[in-house]
Amino acid sequence: MKRYIIFSLLAVQFYSCSNGTIPPNQVQSPNGKISVNFVMVDGKAHYNVCYNDHQVLQNSQLGIIREDGNFSNNLSLTSNSKMESVHEEYVLLHGKKQKAVYDANRKTFHLSNISGDQINIIFQVSDDGVAF
Repeated sequence: MKRYIIFSLLAVQFYSCSNGTIPPNQVQSPNGKISVNFVMVDGKAHYNVCYNDHQVLQNSQLGIIREDGNFSNNLSLTSNSKMESVHEEYVLLHGKKQKAVYDANRKTFHLSNISGDQINIIFQVSDDGVAF
């Protein structure tokens, strides 16, 4: 079982940063240089980040334990949203530029725990960074 998990993680790392079609659990920046890959391993949610097809953040576990539920293990991915574009324009009060433009791509992953409680993880990737 341990070998299977290690092989799965290595396969995800190789596939996640390679060029080609965008996997269903990947979110890319508008310019395509930054990508976040979401993967479930042994009931736990993980993500990694690539920049120019090089992994800059290795698989990191996501999760939260609250009074009303444990969302750190025994999770299952129930669905994910389609990639949606985010475009915002706003005026800065101070700085070198008055008008700022923000573009990003957003995707939501819907998870449920062993009790059936649900949690959503939203990744938003811009040309400058990653947020979740």
